[in-house]
Amino acid sequence: MSTNYYRVPSFNEMQVRREKLVTAVVCDLQMPTIHHHLNPNKHTMWDEFRLGSYIHLGKRSVGWRFVWNFHNDKYYHDAESLFEFIRAGLVLDEYGAMYTADEFIEMAMAWYPDGHIYNQEYVDRQREHNIGYYYGQDRFDTVRDNLVVCSSVDFL
Repeated sequence: MSTNYYRVPSFNEMQVRREKLVTAVVCDLQMPTIHHHLNPNKHTMWDEFRLGSYIHLGKRSVGWRFVWNFHNDKYYHDAESLFEFIRAGLVLDEYGAMYTADEFIEMAMAWYPDGHIYNQEYVDRQREHNIGYYYGQDRFDTVRDNLVVCSSVDFL
């Protein structure tokens, strides 16, 4: 059993995004402008509104340390910038439950502190007992600022 967690913008951040969207929609209704804004091959104002609005933070699973999704350092690159990013918004789990930033951070940091980490040591222990299927070393999790960081950015 596992649970995924997401950072969503705060109400104030969404208000700012909304104002930018409304300003962009109120445009000159001439054919070149309409074509530019409605062309499906272009990055649109709606894309801009939604950009970064549902960011996967990580996953908790029974027996494993909390695994963080660093998105190849796109939104944050260490514990300090991660926690700052989280505190600037709200946290939801995949079932829709909302958490304060501090509740979430406290839970994630306390989740199985001695739990498994998918790395060479884990693979070696499992191989001793002839159990499991193993991915290559490029899929191993890393530890950064005492946070377990998943090698994949597309895990759910």
